[in-house]
Amino acid sequence: MAAREAFAACGYGVPLDEIAARAGVGPGTVYRHFPSKEELFEAVVAARVQDLIDDARGRAATADPVAPSSASSGRSARKQRPNATCRM
Repeated sequence: MAAREAFAACGYGVPLDEIAARAGVGPGTVYRHFPSKEELFEAVVAARVQDLIDDARGRAATADPVAPSSASSGRSARKQRPNATCRM
C-alpha cells in the first residue's frame, strides 16, 4: 500500500528509501524483497491490475454493476493525498 501511494503521489521518481519510510520499515527490507525500483513498480502495477480484474468480476456478478466497490477506491489515490510530501 505504501508503494502504491508513493508512486501515485510522487511518480516513478520516488526513491525506494522514501517508500520504505512511508511503509515504516528500513530500506534494507524493501531492497531484500524488491532489488530494484522496477521490480517493486511491476509488483504494484500487477496487484492493481488484479484488483481491477476482481472488481470487474464482482460487478459482473451483481445486480447493480455501477455501485462503487473497494477496488475502485484506488483510482483516486492522487486525489485522496493531494498534499503528499515527496522527498526526491
